[in-house]
Parts: sequence; C-alpha cells; structure tokens
Amino acid sequence: MSLAPTPAETLASRPKTVGEVERLYAAAMGDYAQGRYMSAAKTFLGLIFIDPSQARFFKGVAACMQLSGQYQQAAMGYASAYSLQPEDATVLFYLAQCFMGVGGWMQASEAAQTFLDETAGSEVHADMRSRALGIVKSAAKKMHSKESMP
Repeated sequence: MSLAPTPAETLASRPKTVGEVERLYAAAMGDYAQGRYMSAAKTFLGLIFIDPSQARFFKGVAACMQLSGQYQQAAMGYASAYSLQPEDATVLFYLAQCFMGVGGWMQASEAAQTFLDETAGSEVHADMRSRALGIVKSAAKKMHSKESMP
C-alpha cells in the first residue's frame, strides 16, 4: 500500500472549489466503475469530510462497502444518505440488500416494503420494485422458518 497521499487527503489540505470537489468525485466514480472499491471508498470518505451534507458521497462509500461484502458499514452509509436525501427511495432498496447480507430479515423486509410503498406506480423503479418484492417474500420465509424451529 502506498504512503502517498490520496487525492482526498491532498484536497483536504488546501482550499476547496466546486471544481476540485467535482474532479475528486469523478475520480472516485472512475475507481468504482473499474472495481477499485477500496480506493473509491477512501476518496468518498475524504469527500464526506470536506462536505458531509452530500448524500451522494455517503451513497458512494456505501456502495463500495456493499460490493466488498462489508454490509454493516454499507448499511450505515446508506442510512446516512437516506437521512440527507429521503426523497431517494433507491437507498432503501440497497439498505434492504445489506440487511439481508447480515441476516437482518425483519429490517430487510421493512426497508424493502418502505421502498415499495414510496415507489408505488413508478415505472422508473420497476426492476428494483420486482427485486424488492422478492426480498420481502424471502425475508418472510426466513422469519417463518426461524419461528418454526424448536
């Protein structure tokens, strides 16, 4: 691992402009698109330190954590993003996936159901809605099978 400062550390050490932040965000998205999730996550975290009011930075780090199998950390990032931008219901879908990843079936079902409620009638979210319904059904089966155990 290199000890050279990351772009986020470099940017944090000097005054910021909107252009600098956007270039850093684009670099993080580029790392994410190329599967360099930990590098992207570092940059997204740096962006959060620069401007913690941006839900997209939290979504970025959460997506990196989710794709790295770190579901609890991802859930925290998605929850933060949702608190900053509650009109973005897609975060609830990803949150439900993370809850499933850690065996939180009731939380997964609740997040997926809230996503379904908030996107009712939305053609834009049709694919995600279908998958969210699958989460609700899977979670119900898992919860039922746990109740049936002695």
